[in-house]
Amino acid sequence: MIRVRTLTRQMMPIVALFFTAAAFGQGSQPTANIQPEADEALRQMGQLLAETEAFRFDAHITQDLPMSAGLKVQMYQHRSVIASRPGKIRVVSHGDLDMNTASFNDGALTVFDPLRGVYTQIDGPKDIDGILDHLALERGFVMPLADLLVSDPYASATERVKLGIYLGKHRVREHTCHHLAFRQEGVDWQIWIDAGEQPVPRKLLITFTQHAGQPQWSAELDSWDLSPEIDDSVFEFEPPKDTTAVEFDVFAGRAEQAAE
Repeated sequence: MIRVRTLTRQMMPIVALFFTAAAFGQGSQPTANIQPEADEALRQMGQLLAETEAFRFDAHITQDLPMSAGLKVQMYQHRSVIASRPGKIRVVSHGDLDMNTASFNDGALTVFDPLRGVYTQIDGPKDIDGILDHLALERGFVMPLADLLVSDPYASATERVKLGIYLGKHRVREHTCHHLAFRQEGVDWQIWIDAGEQPVPRKLLITFTQHAGQPQWSAELDSWDLSPEIDDSVFEFEPPKDTTAVEFDVFAGRAEQAAE
């Protein structure tokens, strides 16, 4: 069986696919090999999220885990995400694979595992782009759904794209959406963007084309709030009684062992 932690890192939300330091600060020049309709829909989504100072949403995630003899099983996870620019994030995750809370508060990142009673803390850049860059490039860790949190989601999404097409308007539950499909090295990915007044992403689907069996990762996004009332205390972390602080690598190792 493939290690869950290794595969989970590879199949973390699509920032893992096109998240690079170079993506930050790029302009909004047209991208080659993306159909104009697809480019415009993705650009509108990126602009909306980039211009929104604070937002929250829920993600309902399923991902395939390859096992022995070519068998794939599907796991579920729910994530609640809150972001407040320039430097605050909170992600609460629970599901079949793990349960944890990640809090970023102006340079201090804490990841807490309540089941094992451990947490880890690291210091880094004070802005969202900086800490996500640090985590991905220095720590090998991708914050859940991080590509929706960066300052320029459009640039981040298109930086490695080789092909993008517009598939028309299709529905995600009760929402009519622009349905887009993209290809880049090793992955095909699709995104459904709300065709209404607020072009928020409603669904993501990634196919890992270079992995045996082409496993998939998908997320339906709902409960969007683009003007939430957020108390800054939600981003603070106070260690519960009888919990233990550990180094980041030790924390990741414990999670890996528990998932085997």
